[in-house]
Amino acid sequence: MLLKMGTRNEQHSSNDSRSEEMEESFLNSRNELSKIFHLRDFVKDREDFWLFTKKYEVVQRKAKSIKKNIDRDKINSLLIENLILSDEEKTFLKNVAKHDAFNFKRDSLVSFQTILLSYLDFKQKENTAKVKKIKEMQENLPVFKFKEQIVEAVKNNKVTIIAGDTGCGKSTQVPQYLLNAGFEKIACTQPRRLACISLSKRVSYETMNKFGEQVGFQIRFEKNRRKDTRIIFITEGLLLRQVGSDGLLSEYDVILLDEIHERHLQGDFLLGLLKCVLIQRPTLKLVLMSATINIPLFESYFGEEAATIQVPGRVYPISVNYMPTTPAEIKAERLDPGPYIRVMQIIDKKYSSR
Repeated sequence: MLLKMGTRNEQHSSNDSRSEEMEESFLNSRNELSKIFHLRDFVKDREDFWLFTKKYEVVQRKAKSIKKNIDRDKINSLLIENLILSDEEKTFLKNVAKHDAFNFKRDSLVSFQTILLSYLDFKQKENTAKVKKIKEMQENLPVFKFKEQIVEAVKNNKVTIIAGDTGCGKSTQVPQYLLNAGFEKIACTQPRRLACISLSKRVSYETMNKFGEQVGFQIRFEKNRRKDTRIIFITEGLLLRQVGSDGLLSEYDVILLDEIHERHLQGDFLLGLLKCVLIQRPTLKLVLMSATINIPLFESYFGEEAATIQVPGRVYPISVNYMPTTPAEIKAERLDPGPYIRVMQIIDKKYSSR
């Protein structure tokens, strides 16, 4: 009985310690802390922040055994200075934990302030590394060398023809170039629905914007955009339907027709309508993009109003290995795997797993 009572007492003590830990957790006071620190103004993904808080508290509990005096006020001041924030936001963060608020004492508010500032510092460094990686990737694309030339051509001409080889980066980079150049509303057409969705997600990632806000898409029966969305990837058929309600397409400053070499009814009909719209709206800019575009054909169609830019793609060396088959392999009644095995052996020899 004594042993049983002892184990029960141990269980009660462990449960009490757990309950105390739960009571000390900031996760139990999300609403109050969100109001005190105005989390909506500083944290985009609040669920991610509270997950960070949970992990931070676990680490702090494990570190309690190490008795070390930490000047949290000094740490918080250094973190605030390192953050890229406005002067008003920095002033607010400096003063928010100076006095008691709700049921929280100043020490608790200072501790939570450390968590918030550590999270913002972590996200800032994470975004900086992401921006650096994206910038390096963009600068390695062949179309990057023609950035200024493309922007100037669009500004100075009604029609710009961009003939870029596959993989040069025109579909993802040209809309970004025009956005950064000051154009407010850009529509980029794609012949397929899937291309609209995938390209909008990629451009949204590269511009560091939440998907569906500054960059979005609109296809039949589905859309992810807002009224203030600036780059919209849209199917050709849906843009034709918009012509029915707005004949001048006054919503857009620039219209990019991508994969224009795919000569189908909707694309050709859209070209004819846009040629008429350009006459009525001299400020509208039209950009035609394709990997295998017939440049003379489109230049003759739009006349002197068209400027042409040719962007080369990446060139990779190609070597041809001829592997003749033996007469026995040709006359075999069943499929002989010999030639395929020899090809695989050549590949393995040249590109070893090491």
